[in-house]
Amino acid sequence: LPMGIWIALFIVVNTLINIKGIESTARVDFVFFIVEIGIVLIIVIGGLKYVLGDGGGAGALTMTPIYQSEHVNFAFIATACSIACLNFLGFDGISTLAEEADKPERSVGRAIIISLLVIGLVFFLQTYVVCLIEPDYTKYDPATALFDACAVAIGEWFRIVLLVVNILAVGIANTLNAQAACSRVLYSMGRDKLLPPVLSRIHPKFKTPHVSLILIGVLSMICALLFSVPQLARLVNFGAITSFIMLNISVIWFFFVKERRRCGSDLFKFLVFPVCGIAILGYVWSGFGW
Repeated sequence: LPMGIWIALFIVVNTLINIKGIESTARVDFVFFIVEIGIVLIIVIGGLKYVLGDGGGAGALTMTPIYQSEHVNFAFIATACSIACLNFLGFDGISTLAEEADKPERSVGRAIIISLLVIGLVFFLQTYVVCLIEPDYTKYDPATALFDACAVAIGEWFRIVLLVVNILAVGIANTLNAQAACSRVLYSMGRDKLLPPVLSRIHPKFKTPHVSLILIGVLSMICALLFSVPQLARLVNFGAITSFIMLNISVIWFFFVKERRRCGSDLFKFLVFPVCGIAILGYVWSGFGW
């Protein structure tokens, strides 16, 4: 089937799930979470068994996948961070659901930190194990390296399983959450008259911002058909890092300049920390291609 049909199918499914309500979105998310964690466990256990056993692996756990001194410098780190940040975009999206969360002043921040720690650990483990399976990554096509390495260590059957789960995770789980987060931003901006007020309309039955959800679906369709995946990745990274820099500038302007909160801990919260954030993000920002 042409890729456009799959794109349309995923977007329609995600839009309908999101319109139905945040609880249906959460249920779908939970199912995917369980499946994905199961897949990661198979990769880690099967990969380590191959590496440490008699399956033809390296036979030892090494630091090579983590650190290679000949490659690491400041320019390398900046470029790597600009790539890696795409994998960690989305944690901030949790904050967009604050109005629909129970005790958001506690649960939202806690959810972001827990998600960051869990997913960071998962990413590290599966990448480390796959690099141990085949230390010479140049042997594989970058687009299929994960699948090829897992097929070698675990079996050809797992390549198909991993591929199907990966497609569903990207096409439904990830996109479902992105659409939910973006629609809440449009909803709040419409409610505040920063965008057309029609975007703040709530579905009479499902109590979701259905107009914003449909608009996000339409825009997603257009972008997915016009741009390649690498182009979209670069655009998302650039837009996200730039907006995070603007966010830190906004904190300084609103609290430190406008409200004059400059004493005691406020000096750190509303000037020192945002300046540090701008410096770190600016460093990552410098790693983007022209």
